[in-house]
Amino acid sequence: PPKPFDFSLEGVLDGTRIFALQTGELSFEIYVNSGVIAIRLPQDDGKIRYEAQIGDATDLRVFFDRGIIEVFVGRGAVCGTRRSYQAIQPDALKIETEATTEVFVRSKRAI
Repeated sequence: PPKPFDFSLEGVLDGTRIFALQTGELSFEIYVNSGVIAIRLPQDDGKIRYEAQIGDATDLRVFFDRGIIEVFVGRGAVCGTRRSYQAIQPDALKIETEATTEVFVRSKRAI
């Protein structure tokens, strides 16, 4: 299976859109609009909205591993976790943002 990954953004977050894809299909989406961050999974039906106010925060950190998405904004002042019960294993990440971005892919190593 694909490896766990995380990424961080520093700078203007408003207008940011992040897409994790698996064979071209959406695994999850994170977006920031007007000081609100939201996480969306393809199976969401709109009855529950996973979003939080982040104001003018300028940092975002996201961790993904085995269907679990963890989001930290404002050095952890705002945080949230989403779990997908579908077998998602993103093989591509598309980040649209004005912020500076770093992406890290985790791998096992022998000790």
